[in-house]
Amino acid sequence: MTSTQIRRRADRIFQEILLDDIAVHDQQNQEDCGIDYDMEVTTPEGKSTGFTFKVQQKGTEHLQVIQNGKVISYNDITVEKIASYLRMDTPVIFVIVDVLKKSVYWVTIQGNPQVEDAYNDAASNKRKKLTIHIPIQNILPKTFDKLFQSIEQVRAHLVRKAVCSLSPQ
Repeated sequence: MTSTQIRRRADRIFQEILLDDIAVHDQQNQEDCGIDYDMEVTTPEGKSTGFTFKVQQKGTEHLQVIQNGKVISYNDITVEKIASYLRMDTPVIFVIVDVLKKSVYWVTIQGNPQVEDAYNDAASNKRKKLTIHIPIQNILPKTFDKLFQSIEQVRAHLVRKAVCSLSPQ
């Protein structure tokens, strides 16, 4: 498959597994800032709940699994993109779609020690790319409850970070 075919297939697989109460605002046709979707959880009646998050999605035919099948390793994301995600004030979820197995995996970006350590290491060593690790058990749609709990934790982390930035040092 070409990269365009992989992206299209990944888009279809990802959107197919989403819950009915998630509104999807596709950002892929906008200027590329590295965010593919703005998502919002709605009520069953379609009303806004204010629970929002962003998704960066990547598709692959060759999922790299390490640590005896427990972790997915994704090493094709730029330090620059991660830096922009870490600055965002809305939770960012990184999603990887195995287009052959039709499997969708996720991990949070902000407040994630592995991502922040990988970013700091790559930035200090002036590397262009870094590796993100995604627990294999973070598979959708099975773990939507865990995803929403993790998003709440990221939101709390972002609030603490904002408050700390306002405090006199």
